Amino acid sequence: MKEVTLEVAPYYCCGGGHCGPLPGYIYNCPKCNEEDVIGMTGCPLIKGDTLQCGECEHKLTVTEKISDTKFTFQL
Repeated sequence: MKEVTLEVAPYYCCGGGHCGPLPGYIYNCPKCNEEDVIGMTGCPLIKGDTLQCGECEHKLTVTEKISDTKFTFQL
């Protein structure tokens, strides 16, 4: 099992609230190396949640929450 620690930034699309309290996160995908991809979540990330890259569709699963914007993911 390979893991990576990533810094993510909250993504608030239009701010209308229809996407949930926290629509998603912007991050740099470790698989395709695309910068500023958006992974939609609907809520703040917790252990076991996934982010899916909008470019390569690779899924990252949260294994540890370090802070509100820093997580360890299983690749």
